[in-house]
Amino acid sequence: MRCYNARLYLRLNRKILEIRSNIPVDLLNRRSQILPKFGRQFCEVIFAQALRGYVMLEVAIVADDLTGAADTGVQFCPYFRDTVLTSYSNISSDPVEMFRSPLQALAVYTNSRSLKAAQARKRLRDVSRQLLSLQPKHIYKKVDSCIRGNLGPEVEAIMDEMGYEISFIAPAFPEMGRTTSNDVHLVDGVPVALTELSRDPVTPVTESRLSRVVNSGSRYKI
Repeated sequence: MRCYNARLYLRLNRKILEIRSNIPVDLLNRRSQILPKFGRQFCEVIFAQALRGYVMLEVAIVADDLTGAADTGVQFCPYFRDTVLTSYSNISSDPVEMFRSPLQALAVYTNSRSLKAAQARKRLRDVSRQLLSLQPKHIYKKVDSCIRGNLGPEVEAIMDEMGYEISFIAPAFPEMGRTTSNDVHLVDGVPVALTELSRDPVTPVTESRLSRVVNSGSRYKI
């Protein structure tokens, strides 16, 4: 965050400490009073920190399509009181303002599976920057169990924006016949690139080695 004026910064921090002792509704009301005085760009990050105590986002799920986000998000429902499913476009402007009540799990679909690698990378960077303001404890990147889409670029974008140094990529889904053995991703025991998925009209899979699929769109060492 850019600190334009040290005195204003200290005053704002004291104001935030006062706000944190109030209930969430009062917090949001006071936010509208503070922003005009100090400026949105100046205090948004600090306010996000104050709101952190109410949002308590345990996990942010990012999937490249609606089905993946919904299927993954619902798995957290038995464990978290509040789980939200939303589109990337809904959090693109002001995620702190969007979630006016506490939530613990947030599933975001980015509609990026069929995008070009550069477009997918940019979209995931944008989404990751917005999620940062909610300060999730964990990030779960849902990938397609048939390794369709932009695995490398999307994981790389999240790692870059979130500041992660390592990620674990495991697209296998044994219950559905999707497994990985010796780096080869299989569907019902057949290398995925030799199945009908190689003829997918939107996102054809032409490589079965998981390391090559990921490495083709990422600069990180596999």
